[in-house]
Amino acid sequence: MRLFIAVFISCFTLFSPAQTITPDIHNPLAERIEQALKQGSSKEIAKILDATVEIKLGDNRGNFSKNQAEIILRDFFKKHPPQNFEIIHQSESTETISYLIGNYLSTAGTFKTLIKSKPNSASQLRIYSLEITKE
Repeated sequence: MRLFIAVFISCFTLFSPAQTITPDIHNPLAERIEQALKQGSSKEIAKILDATVEIKLGDNRGNFSKNQAEIILRDFFKKHPPQNFEIIHQSESTETISYLIGNYLSTAGTFKTLIKSKPNSASQLRIYSLEITKE
């Protein structure tokens, strides 16, 4: 009987969904963001930016147009070429706002990334806030 209980607990623990180690990407926007950051592509990120974006990236802090944001990101990627990007956590805090937290790894070190998105007038998710801080 003890053996049966031990096997049952071992199987339950082994196959429990709580054992997931990597975050599950639920939406295509998260996948696009992840790929763009891994490639260091400001052009691809610009495709999913809202018309105005709040940016916190070094000395660049404030609300910027989509074109200005692309230039800021292009400069960042030139100074800090990507080695990897990993999504640590993502969530949909409400039906209209979602966010993801990740680590951007470059030759200059690791940067914590917080990206917030919401639907635009055409109901397409767009990034409205982007924060990248060096750890």
